[in-house]
Formats: sequence, C-alpha cells, structure tokens
Amino acid sequence: LTAVRDSQNPATLLVCARVLSHNGRRESIHVIARRVFALFDGEAEMEELYRATLQAVSLRGGEESLALLLRELARWKNDRGRLETLLAALPERADFLYRDWLLEFFRDPAFPARDALRATLTRMCRPEALELILDILRSEREKYPHPVRVEAVRLLGELQLPYCLQTV
Repeated sequence: LTAVRDSQNPATLLVCARVLSHNGRRESIHVIARRVFALFDGEAEMEELYRATLQAVSLRGGEESLALLLRELARWKNDRGRLETLLAALPERADFLYRDWLLEFFRDPAFPARDALRATLTRMCRPEALELILDILRSEREKYPHPVRVEAVRLLGELQLPYCLQTV
C-alpha cells in the first residue's frame, strides 16, 4: 500500500483501491482518491479504477476523502452517467457534507440526473428534503420553475411519509 504514494501505474492504483476498500490505513484512501480523480477524464479504460476508488472512499474514506467526492460532483455536474455513479456512491454517514449541494442540485431545473438525485435525497437527507419540498410546494409559482415543482411532488411521494399524504 505504500506504493500508492509514488505510483502512476493504473494497475497498481487499482490493486491499492481494492485493498483499501476493506483494509489498510484510511489516510491512504485520500492519497489514492486525490491521484485517481486527478487522472480520470472519463476514459473507459480508467473506469474500473475510478469505480474502485469511489468504493474505497464510500466505504472507508475519512472526511478529506469524502470532500474529494464533493469536488467530483461539481466537476461532473453536467454528465448524467457520471453523476448517477457519484450519487450512488455517496455514503449516508456523510450527509452533512453533501446536503447543501444536493438540495441546490434539486433546485436546478437543468440538473441532468434527476432520478438518481431523488434516490439519494430519500436515502440521505429526508428531513432536509422534506423541508425543501414543502417550501417549493407552498411558495408562489414564480419562485420555482415548473419542472422543479413537479420533481418536488415526485420526491414527496418517494419519501413515503404517511403524514404527507394529504399534501400529495
């Protein structure tokens, strides 16, 4: 695992990422994530390494590593496929880091991965999502675009909260 500090070889980085998903020093996860995220530009041959690194960060990464995922969300915010992968990798234990970004994405009518975003919000930010939904639905029509209002109703239904049935 010490090879991760100096290596640029994707195969070495892949082995390290897989090992770090279950064992090893958590500090090494940050090192490999920083390196892999910087190297990755969407190429198919680096996809396996990218996903293994996401898994290591998601399962065992510390706050620094999780912050790198936030940078990745911002970096790929217009790529639907990449966003779906990243949103699925966000761990529930780090909702405090991602909450504001996720809610901001929800307010954006042009956000490309709406289904994945709703799934992530129901998994991670239920109380905050409910607060946003109710704000969107109770506000004037001019405050939020129609697609955002429709998404709010969908998300409210997906939260499956019995006390929101009347609102739906």
